[in-house]
Amino acid sequence: MAEDNTDIQEFNSIDEMHRYEAPNPFNHDKLTLAKRKKEVDAACKDYPNVPPSMIEMAWDLIVSNDESTINDIINNGKWEAAPKKERITGGVTKSIVIE
Repeated sequence: MAEDNTDIQEFNSIDEMHRYEAPNPFNHDKLTLAKRKKEVDAACKDYPNVPPSMIEMAWDLIVSNDESTINDIINNGKWEAAPKKERITGGVTKSIVIE
């Protein structure tokens, strides 16, 4: 982990301190981010066994694509595609059993 050499005494006031900013890869505005948080939180309550990151990913997919693209993915089974990268599913590697 990179070490931050910034000393707390270098700041004149608390307003000058760096604040965490959540990533926003789709460049949503503040209203959309608030709507996203509210809807993802509601979905997490409805589907407690689904990881929140998967719900966020599904929300982003639906919002960033038009309805015809989403219907194409669902109706043509594009979400059922085989993995693009082959994964080791069993065997012995360097004396470690992968099951």
